[in-house]
Amino acid sequence: AFAVPFEFMFDDDQRARGVDLVISRDRIRIPPKAVDPMAKNFHWLDMQMALFEAGDRGGEWAVLTDADGYLAEAAGANIFAVIGGAVVTPDSGCLDGLTRKSVLELCGELGVPAGCRRVHADELRDADEVFMTTTAGSVMPVRSVDGSSVAPGGGAGELSVRLHNLYWEKRWAGWHGTPVRYDSAAAQ
Repeated sequence: AFAVPFEFMFDDDQRARGVDLVISRDRIRIPPKAVDPMAKNFHWLDMQMALFEAGDRGGEWAVLTDADGYLAEAAGANIFAVIGGAVVTPDSGCLDGLTRKSVLELCGELGVPAGCRRVHADELRDADEVFMTTTAGSVMPVRSVDGSSVAPGGGAGELSVRLHNLYWEKRWAGWHGTPVRYDSAAAQ
């Protein structure tokens, strides 16, 4: 095991406005029978190729589907959609991420219905809001999917921002972890 200082996966501008997401047309998520996505692994070829595709199509990040068009996961992140006031995230084909679990817990605290189920790519395109979760990005709002704005006003969605802020408020207070003071650790 090894530890590295925390570093955000997305810059301040991206976290404030949300990222532009592309649903990969060229790649699908490696099937669970080939590489189990529930366990953290470094088999990223499918995700890396989808990220190249996203860049070619004017996006900043990519999400992969399974062979039937159901969402699996974003490159290195879990994907969520807000549909009719409920938060949904894929129930298979993705990492059973800690930040994903934390967000489902936060939704419960806020009284927002949330759960895991199969989510088709078309539902993501029509969602009221979209966001991703990852340890190095927490709750990352998405402002567009395949070039079309998601949230009203073309920026980060209201619930996405609310979850992002609550997540960090609780994390900095020690929720689900022990804060490390890098300045004091270096002095020892």
